[in-house]
Amino acid sequence: MKIRYGHVSNSSTSSFFGVGIELGSGVVIQEKYMTDAIKELLEDRPSLDNLTYTSPEIAALFKENKIKVAVPNYEPYIYCSYVDMRDDETKSQFKERISQVLNEVFVLNNTKVGHVEAAWYNG
Repeated sequence: MKIRYGHVSNSSTSSFFGVGIELGSGVVIQEKYMTDAIKELLEDRPSLDNLTYTSPEIAALFKENKIKVAVPNYEPYIYCSYVDMRDDETKSQFKERISQVLNEVFVLNNTKVGHVEAAWYNG
């Protein structure tokens, strides 16, 4: 067995961290964004990883705020990375801004916007 020490540039491990939500059964899209295309998406792809391609309004809102969708191990997250926090905002202001955007798009019910992180190996 060969063991590599130091940085491995061809690693197939991925990870992210930021402020957002893990999508679960308690999170639904606000009615004003619910189109036939999104209804089909929700039936065919419950992970919502193509949500931004289906709704131009959601895509624009996510792009403006640098919100991303990640689906590690089939557990979907919608989040904004800490590296995309604006220079003039505190961590609390950053969390509040992302919370406002996510509440604009989703009915979060009991889901709280907060720190999210995940890492997975695709090998």
